[in-house]
Amino acid sequence: MSQVRELLNELQQLWLAAGAPVQDLAPGASATQLDDAEASLGFRLSHEVRDWFTWSNGYLRPTSPPPSGRGWFSWPNMFDAISVQDMIRDYQTRQQEAEADRNTHLEPYPEYEPAWISFTRPSKYRLIADCTAARENREAPSGLHYIDDMEPEDWHRVAVPSISELLQTWLRLTQQNAIWFNSDRQEWDCRYDATAHGYAWAATVLPEADPMLPRI
Repeated sequence: MSQVRELLNELQQLWLAAGAPVQDLAPGASATQLDDAEASLGFRLSHEVRDWFTWSNGYLRPTSPPPSGRGWFSWPNMFDAISVQDMIRDYQTRQQEAEADRNTHLEPYPEYEPAWISFTRPSKYRLIADCTAARENREAPSGLHYIDDMEPEDWHRVAVPSISELLQTWLRLTQQNAIWFNSDRQEWDCRYDATAHGYAWAATVLPEADPMLPRI
């Protein structure tokens, strides 16, 4: 079993024990679905990305926006699971917009890189996985870029060098009770450190996202 799948399985057990609605996550995509996705995208996905999508393929009952508090990734609705199908549609839309920019002699936003895919559901804040290295070597990790629509100048900065490292961070945060599932409100919650200028989730969920936020 890959490191990504091992970490996801550990996280899922913690989520189940916390009473989080794991049942809302859809079963993983098949290898055939991912092969078809690569054909549609025109490039290979890294093993890390494939392992992620074979674990879960978005939500069973997709809505827009997702149900309140069902964001899985450390803070309610901050980062939400995306399906393979929606990932492809988002990629194709972004490429079409980039082509339109080029045709009108506009510089495309830096998000429009040939092998970047949405790793979480598109919103004001999201994660983009870089599969450039997978073209030569599927084993190469996929670095994650933190996308804030208000700060496009930072999009090329790698927030986390691999999916495995991100999952290790989420696992540690959960084990340390820095983030937890609030059963009364039925949503994720996180520790707030007023002396460190922000929520504890940000410094380690995205270690390089903001140097002003605390390290746990």
